[in-house]
Amino acid sequence: MIVVTGATGNVGGPTIEILRSRGLKVRGVSRHPEHPDDVAADLADLDAVKAALAGATAVFSIVPAEPNQLDMEKNVIEAAKVAGPQVVARLSSLGANPEGEDSVSRVHGQAEKLLEESGLPYTHVRGNYFMQMFLTQVDTVVNQGLFATCCVGSAQVGFVDTRDIAEVAAKVLTSTDYVGKTLKLTGPELLTFAECVAKLGTAVGKDLKFYDMNSDDYRNILIGAGVSEYLAGHIIGLYQRVGAGGSAVITDEVAMVTGTPARSFGTFAADYADRFKLKN
Repeated sequence: MIVVTGATGNVGGPTIEILRSRGLKVRGVSRHPEHPDDVAADLADLDAVKAALAGATAVFSIVPAEPNQLDMEKNVIEAAKVAGPQVVARLSSLGANPEGEDSVSRVHGQAEKLLEESGLPYTHVRGNYFMQMFLTQVDTVVNQGLFATCCVGSAQVGFVDTRDIAEVAAKVLTSTDYVGKTLKLTGPELLTFAECVAKLGTAVGKDLKFYDMNSDDYRNILIGAGVSEYLAGHIIGLYQRVGAGGSAVITDEVAMVTGTPARSFGTFAADYADRFKLKN
C-alpha cells in the first residue's frame, strides 16, 4: 500500500493517478478526499495520521504550508515509524536549508533534517518553482490580462512542471534505489517570469502583461484576497529568494529518474491554455 498525503494537491493528485494507472494500491490522505479509496485526516492529529498510514509500504509526505507545518511533519514521521515503510519520500523545496533566510527554505530544511534524523529510509524530492503556480492567477489572467509577482525582477528560474515531479515520485515510491538521496527537480531551461508570461500569452492567443510589484503592495493584495499573514509572508519570501537568483538552477534529474526529458514551459502553456481563456 502506497500512502500519499496531500492527495488533492497539484503534486499528490497526479502522483496518485500515475500509480493507480499502473494497477498499484494507493491510499490518498487529505482533509476532503475525492476518491473512494482515500481517507480524511488532519495531519495535525497524530492518531488520525497513524491510522491513515497503517500498512504503508511507501509514503509520499506532502505537508501544507501552515504555521504548524513542522508539527505535521513530525506526525507523519512518527506515524511512518509505526507503519515501517520501505521508503518515505518527502516533497521539499529546491532551496531547502535549515538556516535559510526565508520561511520556505527554512521550514523545508528543518523538515528534511527531522526526516533524516528519524532513521526512516528517506528520499528528499526537491522541486524548483512550480509551473502550475501560474494557475493560481487564472482569474487575473482571464479578466485583467496580466500576471503579477513581487521582487523577482529579471531573475531566471528553472521552472518545473508538477506532472514531472509526480512521475519522479512514482518511481521513487516503487523502488529502494533512491533511498538516502536528494533529488533536485527542474525544467529544461532558465526563463524569467516575463518570458513565461509571454509564452503563456502566445498559447492563449492574447497579449498578456507581467507586473512585478514591491513586497508591501503584493502583501496587501494577498491579504485582501483572503490569504493568511503567514502564507503571504511565505510567498513573498519565496519570491525574494527567486529575485536573488536562488531558483536559477536547472538539472537533468527528471530525465535521469524517469527516462523522459522534463517538460518545457511552452508545453505547460499549451496544455493549460484553455484554463486561461475567457469562457463564453
